[in-house]
Amino acid sequence: MPRSLLGLVAAWLVVASPQATAQSTLGSRNVVLEARLPLGGTAGALFLDQHPDRPYAYVALDAEVAVVSVQAPADPRVLGRIGQEPAPRALALLETRDRRHLLAVGHDEGIDWIDVSDPRRPSRGTRTVLPGVKALFAYHASDGRRILLAAAGDRAFVIDAAAPSLALFEIGIPEGARGRHRTMEGVFALFDLATGTDRVYTSGTGGYSVFDVTGWTGARLVTFVQPAIVDVGTRAQVSPDGLQLATTAGYATAPTRIFDLRPALDGSVSTVRTDVGAWTADWRGVARDFQLRWPYLFVASGPAGFHVVNVRNPQEAYTTAFWRTWEGTDEAEGAVSVDVRDHDGLVAVSDAATGLWLLRIEDFRGWDGRGWGVPDLGPAQRWSRLPTEADRW
Repeated sequence: MPRSLLGLVAAWLVVASPQATAQSTLGSRNVVLEARLPLGGTAGALFLDQHPDRPYAYVALDAEVAVVSVQAPADPRVLGRIGQEPAPRALALLETRDRRHLLAVGHDEGIDWIDVSDPRRPSRGTRTVLPGVKALFAYHASDGRRILLAAAGDRAFVIDAAAPSLALFEIGIPEGARGRHRTMEGVFALFDLATGTDRVYTSGTGGYSVFDVTGWTGARLVTFVQPAIVDVGTRAQVSPDGLQLATTAGYATAPTRIFDLRPALDGSVSTVRTDVGAWTADWRGVARDFQLRWPYLFVASGPAGFHVVNVRNPQEAYTTAFWRTWEGTDEAEGAVSVDVRDHDGLVAVSDAATGLWLLRIEDFRGWDGRGWGVPDLGPAQRWSRLPTEADRW
């Protein structure tokens, strides 16, 4: 066996051990590996339960969803599995008003609702027929509703979890969006504290759109972000104050871009064209997924691995931590999904080839927006309180 191959095998044997919590050459000195858990098959979408009493991770695989206990992050255990056909593509978790925990699984034929209240015995519920689901997002609305947003085909669908069989309404691609493909790729929602409105952010043909959906009877376009270089936007998340939009695009070499929405929100311009900052792990690749915990971006960058990026000043975004989850270069492999547990800062990364990784970042022990001078709003929902209370202690 060649000496270089022997060295690579030895490195992976060390990383694969649950006891390997010391610093590795695979990452920066401020990242500590809690554990790596091979799951079998190809790992995809990932979701961390945010409830302090529910230390679970949900990982989409080829034809099933695995429920993993991360109560002891150094020793994760698979608690349950549930078969999933068609193959799962997107995950989102909702807590209902009666305290049930429902995992929405998106796939080519729609959305399957799985009750994971008992993580050892996940049970299948209804199916929402919605062909071609590509992305999901669970949202606790300002009026208390539990909303599921789905990007499917060329539209975003707004679904009330209390009546999942029929969408409340649809959000299409705005007129004037220019692109070769009519497609909706991503969807996100955040309460805008300054205006008291629920807002939905879509990614797709032409770039990214911001809609006011307050009242949940329809969507009013607030502004459109349409960079000349972006044919299709794939992901977008906005900062807690609703002013900075972090995005990804669907072409090779595309960086993660930050757009300042203020000129559009105050009426100075009708459409945002130019980003104020950009970052990439590797100019040859593209970010597969990210989570914004202002001022940090947690990015799954395919074969370039996992990165933490400080975007407090978007014009000078810089990497603060990284971890290589895979040693190859194939764009189909590597880090594909990431999530962050707000109450203690645990980071989970799924790698298509190597499974689930649990990491700690030095000096990142959790996230609460109020500690950064912004509302406590973000991708992780606070089901025990309304978003209107996000600036209160």
